Amino acid sequence: MSSFADAHCHLYDLPGPDLDGRIARWRDAGLAWVLCVSEDRATMEKALRLKECYPEFIRAGLGLHPAEVTVHPNRTREALDFMAAHLAEADMVGEAGLDYKYAGTDQEKEAQRTVLEEQLRMAADAGLGVNLHSRRAQREVMEEALRFRGATGLPALLHWFTHSRKLVRKAAEGGVFISAGPAILHSEETLRVAASIPTERLVLESDAPVPFNGIPADPGQIPLVAVSLAQALEMDLDGFTRRIHANACGLLQPR
Repeated sequence: MSSFADAHCHLYDLPGPDLDGRIARWRDAGLAWVLCVSEDRATMEKALRLKECYPEFIRAGLGLHPAEVTVHPNRTREALDFMAAHLAEADMVGEAGLDYKYAGTDQEKEAQRTVLEEQLRMAADAGLGVNLHSRRAQREVMEEALRFRGATGLPALLHWFTHSRKLVRKAAEGGVFISAGPAILHSEETLRVAASIPTERLVLESDAPVPFNGIPADPGQIPLVAVSLAQALEMDLDGFTRRIHANACGLLQPR
């Protein structure tokens, strides 16, 4: 059976109580593991609890989302301190990055940059890769990912980075991973950009439960994303899956 990984999701936000049943179905569909990233202190705690409950299936990313920095600046320091205290329990740093949809002033943008820089330093010190968000700041976050990768040799992932083939090419040339998700099932242009990602730099994500075309994403869609990309690339599905699963495993440093 094919073995897939979901490199970016938010399991603590999924509606409904039956996580045991969902995980069983995802495993039956070929999903080997998921990386549950976080956004604030509360979701960091939830991600760690989920990992504790499902250690064979759930990996935990600890991070402070840039929107949280802007919307709740009074909670930033506490969240970063919690993150620093618990990074030894994490598998990756994230979801970190920049989000200029929420930062309307230069001061707000600078605050997001400062928090991102601190998280990148923590990741480097802990020997962890970074899982990066880049809404309306794609080039700036890509450049941070390239610097982090070049300075540390640690993995960097640009999540949902399927808007520009030019930026995809530059990021991949610098050794940065790029994830594609369910958006490719609804947009031919997004599929074309995703298909331009070199297969040695490509991983898959659901970003569940973020909706696409009004439908909440789900880790169970990962096999559909893989089939669509393999067809677009004219690759054998098993060979394609082995390649991208190895890439996903490369995101997580041995601890």
